[in-house]
Amino acid sequence: MFRRKVLSACLASLLAVSVGADADDKDRQWLAGDHHVHTHWSVTFDMDGNFIKGGDAKYSYLTNTTMGKKFGLSWIVNTDHGDPGHSMINFEHAYPELLETRKAVDDMVIFYGHEWNIPVHGHATLILPINDLERETMRDFQRQFGRKEAGIESHRNAYMLEGLEWLDRFQEKPLVFLNHPSRSSRELGKFRQITPPRMKGWYDMAPEVQVGMEGAPGHQAAPVRGGYGGAPSVGGMDQMTAVVGGAWDHILGSGRPYWITSNSDFHKHTSNLYPLRNNPNELAPGNDYWPGEYSKTWVYAEKEYSDIMDGLRYGRIFVTFGDLINALDLNLSTARGENGATMGDTLNTGGGVEKLHLNIDIGAAMEPNHNGDLPVLNRVDIIVGAIHPDIDLEPDTNSTTKVLKRIHKDEWKIENGRIILDVEIPLDYEKGYVRLRGTNTDTLEPQPFDRNNPDDEWEDLWFYSNPIFWSE
Repeated sequence: MFRRKVLSACLASLLAVSVGADADDKDRQWLAGDHHVHTHWSVTFDMDGNFIKGGDAKYSYLTNTTMGKKFGLSWIVNTDHGDPGHSMINFEHAYPELLETRKAVDDMVIFYGHEWNIPVHGHATLILPINDLERETMRDFQRQFGRKEAGIESHRNAYMLEGLEWLDRFQEKPLVFLNHPSRSSRELGKFRQITPPRMKGWYDMAPEVQVGMEGAPGHQAAPVRGGYGGAPSVGGMDQMTAVVGGAWDHILGSGRPYWITSNSDFHKHTSNLYPLRNNPNELAPGNDYWPGEYSKTWVYAEKEYSDIMDGLRYGRIFVTFGDLINALDLNLSTARGENGATMGDTLNTGGGVEKLHLNIDIGAAMEPNHNGDLPVLNRVDIIVGAIHPDIDLEPDTNSTTKVLKRIHKDEWKIENGRIILDVEIPLDYEKGYVRLRGTNTDTLEPQPFDRNNPDDEWEDLWFYSNPIFWSE
């Protein structure tokens, strides 16, 4: 089963059509956001255990939100760290500041979030629905399931499952995205703390809560791109996403819809110098771009919190670097020109067809990005893979996934800021998926970061879609 709700193939097909109609009724649009942003309430502690405001991240809710708006964001999630006692720092200090910021910047959707120190060791973004329960919910969750606050020993997966089950009990469900999932890896293709088997188990425990991961980490301005000091980032992406047929494709091919996002992991802006934590007398630039300055997560939704959460929950998402594109509308159908399934949905092929049609409508960049460059999309890659129980048994891979087609810029025209493409998808599998990526580079596959020959992140731009599924 690869829908998040138990639906027959017929109902899945009807849903794919009805979502499009509902989108028109709801006046949905592509809205850029960032779900991993730290404020000065990501604190450190002195020798006496007193917290130091701004000890880790430096800026207020208002500054982060205002700068996010400046760089084109419509929604933002503040995700401060959860160290011992942090639940009350959030409860007594951060939350009142959040409410004041919501009043001051009332045209931004500002979520109450948290960077969860997950029990297996690692991090995840927790996004709460905006309601009267958010303050108490965050406090109670941090106390019970934050690894450092609850005193949970590392690598206790049972507590991770228990925490997800706790979140899944809410009628208005929160969301959890894994942060920088392979940052602890020491080499490409091998995972240490956050592993595909664990990820599949977390999804199975709460498939409407633990819905995805950061396909692209923050810290894109760091000396080591993404802050990946072991196994490197790949074209700025986490290796789980960047490697075709790798961990993300394994999870998708196992029959689990699982979404990717992008964000800033904002702490300290790269334009300023800050004292090093371990040597306050030495200064170094920040590792981060402002929310929205370099990375964006685009969600197809109304500009209100519940529909943004719905878009995040059900995969109406694509991600970009450097404002390479600003819209990505996909339609997978059994016949050219028909309404079909869009990003995150499933198309019922009905059997008896040998190919599908993918209509692609891309919003091309028409003005300079925040580095002063006009990014030019050079190529779009069409990636397909099968969904089959046997893929669940592969070692963190999907042997069926491949780049079906590479479309270069000399094969399209830009008209009124749009790139329109139509691609035939051979129906080689009863169940499968298609996803897209694109780049401004000539490289056929994104390359691992090389410390000896570091790439310029503004010259190595990519976009990634989330998948569309099909089933007979």
